[in-house]
Amino acid sequence: MEGVATLRTVVLGHRNGLRSEVTSGLEAGEQVLTHPSDQVSDGTSIRFRD
Repeated sequence: MEGVATLRTVVLGHRNGLRSEVTSGLEAGEQVLTHPSDQVSDGTSIRFRD
């Protein structure tokens, strides 16, 4: 799937070393880029992998 990166502010709830709960700032079904490189900014074209 291809798209464009959009900078968002999210609020995190519970966290551990593997997972974080997002309590607000996302809609159901949206995909998240969790560890972007320095080359990714708002508006950068991206492609998601399975």
